[in-house]
Amino acid sequence: NAVIHNKSSGNIKIQLTANQLTIENTGLHLTIDPQLLFERFQTGDDKTKKTTGLGLAIVKQVCELHGYKINYIYHDQIHCINIIFPKNI
Repeated sequence: NAVIHNKSSGNIKIQLTANQLTIENTGLHLTIDPQLLFERFQTGDDKTKKTTGLGLAIVKQVCELHGYKINYIYHDQIHCINIIFPKNI
């Protein structure tokens, strides 16, 4: 997703620590409600045929299965997905 939804000549940053995985990429703001980002096949306000697909929905399910927390934020033209691991892993 960070590659596909990035802008031309954009950046991707991946950071892994003992407590979390963070993936950031440059890009325009979402055209869908961020609450729907992890739902299957959501379309944006622009009514294009592009959808969110299955990838992030699968990631969310894996996180829930293992007790990880996942969240999304957008700031300064940067999309950021954080996966936070429980401290007892």
